[in-house]
Amino acid sequence: RLGELSSKDCRLQDWRGREEERQQMHRMETRRQEQQVSRRIRDAMVQQHEEMRQMRMDALARNEAVEKRVEQCRMQLSQAAEAKRASNEQRFQRQSHLFRNKCIEEEHRKESIRMRLAEQERSVERQRAVIESQQMGKRLVAAAKNDEKEQAVERMRRSYEHSLRERTHKLSQMEE
Repeated sequence: RLGELSSKDCRLQDWRGREEERQQMHRMETRRQEQQVSRRIRDAMVQQHEEMRQMRMDALARNEAVEKRVEQCRMQLSQAAEAKRASNEQRFQRQSHLFRNKCIEEEHRKESIRMRLAEQERSVERQRAVIESQQMGKRLVAAAKNDEKEQAVERMRRSYEHSLRERTHKLSQMEE
């Protein structure tokens, strides 16, 4: 039995040795796995940190791009407003100029009409004066003709009276 014990002991010792070796291998494997996990966790944290840094940089770049675009939009808006104001000012100047020109043209037209009206009035006055002088001349000629007729009638009457007197005188001389 001693031999058996010893072989049992031997087997037990072998088992214990293998078990210890297995446990030591298991511990080493566990340590190695823990180190791998730690390394993976550390790599994951570094990667996550790098990703977060990249995301922050991207966010900053996006914010800068947005701010730049907002500034561009503001500039475009102010340029558009300035262009609109300038356009309105030019249109106002053009319309004022056209209005002034139309007013000036209207004044010239009115002045031209006044001048034509004054010229027509002068022409009418001249024609009226000519007509009055012609009528006056006709009246004078008519009056002269009338005077001549009256004088002719008067001469004829006197001549008739004279001839009557002479006849009467001849008749009276003859009778005597």
